[in-house]
Amino acid sequence: EPGNCVMTDKRARAWQAFLADSVIHGMMLYISIRILQQFSRYGAQNSARCTGAATPPCGAGTPTFGACRHRSPSITVNFGPKTVCRWHRGVFNLVFGWCVIWALGDYDSRYGGHLILWEPRLIIEFAPGDIIFLPSACITHANVPIREGKHRYSITWYTSGQLFRYQALHLAPSSIGKPTEGSEATDPAEEGKRSHWMEGLDRFMSLDDLKQHHTEDSGL
Repeated sequence: EPGNCVMTDKRARAWQAFLADSVIHGMMLYISIRILQQFSRYGAQNSARCTGAATPPCGAGTPTFGACRHRSPSITVNFGPKTVCRWHRGVFNLVFGWCVIWALGDYDSRYGGHLILWEPRLIIEFAPGDIIFLPSACITHANVPIREGKHRYSITWYTSGQLFRYQALHLAPSSIGKPTEGSEATDPAEEGKRSHWMEGLDRFMSLDDLKQHHTEDSGL
């Protein structure tokens, strides 16, 4: 069952100040708009599911995204000063969800900080200020180290898969409703897994969808 994280007052104030910063707030707004424009099927469903999860009310001082209704309700900030990720996948993230990675720092992207995507066999030059939308739960990724004397930080936005599971089980913990040993009843969570991935794939835009979208945007 979702709940509020517990942190000290000092840390909560620091997070609230960070999220209220005009640059951070502006980027969150930009990302939300891009998700709705480029990934409209995912963005609308993600917003509805996260709202429907009805998590407990935030306590006093609990950091929130404020007035910006961000489409990815979780955030991780890597303060470095030499942030480099080892090979990993966000296995607890929504499997068909978009993870937004924003790179920051003063490193030279020609000599380090590249983003490596294992399954697509891609190495991407990833400069400070660049952002990428990545299904991080199903693509293994990592970074190339940066040069000595340089700095790299990153901010990522993502969606926890547990929020969607909780909402799909009608706001009940996944342990509730499971069949007992020897019972012929079907586990509703297991039933959902069979169709969850295909439903998620259906929310990605096809190449034809993307072509049509960009043609309409350019007015051609």
